[in-house]
Amino acid sequence: MRAARLLSLLFEIEARPGATADEVARQLGVSVRTVYRDVAALQASGVPLYGIAGRGGGLHLVEGYRSRSATLRADEAAALLIGVVPVVAEQLGLAEPLDRAQRKVFAQLGDALGSGVEVERSQVLIDPIGWYRAPDEAPHLAAIVSALRTHTAVTIRYRRWQEPTLVRRRVEPHGLVLKAGAWYVMARNKRSIRTYRVNQIVGVRPSTTTFVPDATFDLPTAWNTFVEEFRERLNVLTAEVSLTRAGRDWLRSEGDPAVVAAIAAQVGTQSDDDRPLVVSLPFESIERAASDILRLGLEARAVNPPELVRRIKHIVAQLAIDSRNW
Repeated sequence: MRAARLLSLLFEIEARPGATADEVARQLGVSVRTVYRDVAALQASGVPLYGIAGRGGGLHLVEGYRSRSATLRADEAAALLIGVVPVVAEQLGLAEPLDRAQRKVFAQLGDALGSGVEVERSQVLIDPIGWYRAPDEAPHLAAIVSALRTHTAVTIRYRRWQEPTLVRRRVEPHGLVLKAGAWYVMARNKRSIRTYRVNQIVGVRPSTTTFVPDATFDLPTAWNTFVEEFRERLNVLTAEVSLTRAGRDWLRSEGDPAVVAAIAAQVGTQSDDDRPLVVSLPFESIERAASDILRLGLEARAVNPPELVRRIKHIVAQLAIDSRNW
């Protein structure tokens, strides 16, 4: 989109005065001709931008000029970075700073964006919430965000699956991740980074103790490692399931990635008609397999292992209440 490209061009020249049109073009992934056209648009809108030909020349801003982006407050800058997802900014308490930041940045470019700027700002919308679930209710998200921004340690009360189910932990937040509508905080507990689902935090007590973040911590790398390790702990059970065409289609759309991959590997080379097919699928446990299979109703039937078949039969028997008991 042109607005983003013009902003990138302005910021690139502001950060690297003297960069040549060739260098800027390579950095932005556009043609040199596009750079010259965008420079002309910025100049026409009043940005004091000029070029010097020859060795040691390049693109420059008039000395002492700073774009209005330099006047962004810290909360506005943070909001702008995630502003492509308004619902995220709202959950983090940054909706108002986001609006202010966008107004400042777009005012900076003025006429260079042309009359289509409002359309361009609304061409992309990212909705991170799945169809079949509501976003997590995370009442303590604001407290975690505050601790993350200020590098302040907090003591949390956390509800987990294993015993004891309610634990107390002193943590140092290093990063937040939003995955499919659920917030996770990656935080240092003692010497290691742990991951906590924010909606399972039932209490937060801020401290007055600040901490120095781990300089080696990289949020995308740490999250990818966590996801890989999490998946390795899952899917330890292999079940044979007879699936109708509708059942296979549903799992392709809504199933766990490992289940989707298993269906693709076993069905992808066959004629995927309406016949039921027996497919080997990975699951976390007998309970999880039974739950997922029952969700498909008559579109799925468990074949193996026998304990899975028995478990599903038991659940169905419990559900089939004798009419005399009504």
